[in-house]
Amino acid sequence: MRHVAISRMSAHMAALAVGFLIASGVDARIGADVVEGMWLFDENGGDSTRDLSGAGRDGEFLDAKWSADGAFGSAVEILGGDTHVAIDGYNGVAGSDPRTTVLWFKGDAAIEHSWVKWGVNVTTNKYYIRAHLSGADCWLRIETAGGQHYGGTNVCDGQWHHLAVAFPAGSSMVKEHQLYVDGELETVTGGADVGVDTDTATQQVVIGARLANHVNAEGLIDEVAIFSVELAQDDIRQIMELGLTGALGVDPRGKTATTWANIRDAR
Repeated sequence: MRHVAISRMSAHMAALAVGFLIASGVDARIGADVVEGMWLFDENGGDSTRDLSGAGRDGEFLDAKWSADGAFGSAVEILGGDTHVAIDGYNGVAGSDPRTTVLWFKGDAAIEHSWVKWGVNVTTNKYYIRAHLSGADCWLRIETAGGQHYGGTNVCDGQWHHLAVAFPAGSSMVKEHQLYVDGELETVTGGADVGVDTDTATQQVVIGARLANHVNAEGLIDEVAIFSVELAQDDIRQIMELGLTGALGVDPRGKTATTWANIRDAR
């Protein structure tokens, strides 16, 4: 994918337009009530990143670094080893409830990168979004311990790629996930079909951490969000093209979390 550095100001202008529609009573496709957590990594300093969903699920840096070379603004750099971001107090979406996870990734190492993970390492209970290694390539993969679903587009080529994993309402099996790379549905897929019954009793959500098996990510990660619904392809493309704040119509500057909290309280 061609990487274009997109300024946060450009995304903010788009956000204002979407925000005007919301204020005018026009429904937005993605409402504040379905955003579980949203981490832009735009602080470019400090040892934590804010959750801009309004839920207060901030991320703690564990030896991770900042990079100014984000897909939008700055990004977090995961350096392998045990570096990662931990979302303290948030254990992800449970059971077979619908969900969508989105993120940007840039890296060139052909390894089993860990992107976003939660759940315990028990069949059906694990929920790991990671890289599926195939020779010198790695593909987007979701797995549930014993079951997995993966695509066929190389995302470890040193370029920014937008990744999305969507699980529809009413689904119960891992291969019912929809995988998107750079806004395109993966149509060539593989894996073994096992159920989805994600455990949220103990393991917090982590970004970049291996947990059980695999390795920590190596590269840059940006604009991570978890939703409690399956997002349609048009929604995913909108997020990819406008950034999370542009697509969701919220102010990415200091008062975002307050704004979203107010929207949640009003619903």
